[in-house]
Amino acid sequence: MRFETTAAGGTLTGDLTVTGTISGSITPSGLDLADNQKVLLGTGDDLEIYHDATNSIIDNKTGDLYIKSVSDVFITPGTTEAGVYIRHNGAVELYYDNAKKLETTSVGMRLS
Repeated sequence: MRFETTAAGGTLTGDLTVTGTISGSITPSGLDLADNQKVLLGTGDDLEIYHDATNSIIDNKTGDLYIKSVSDVFITPGTTEAGVYIRHNGAVELYYDNAKKLETTSVGMRLS
């Protein structure tokens, strides 16, 4: 699946080209794809984002994968449980079963 569009002022002004079969739909609220339908990015489809009916997958096939944020980054194993917190200009915190176990500091690290 490949999308080629030109947007101006939030309005689709170009053509939408779809090659192959899509099991899903494009709606004003987003792209709705069926399981195992992939969003492919990059000239060689180097980055895939998809759901396989059980897991959600980001598959980077070349180079490094960067996750960028202007603020903190949180990786959580649920809606309320702590996991990995990366504080903007600050500590990285690792949690086990919602309890902080390791934290980086300006001089090294601290075990909790």
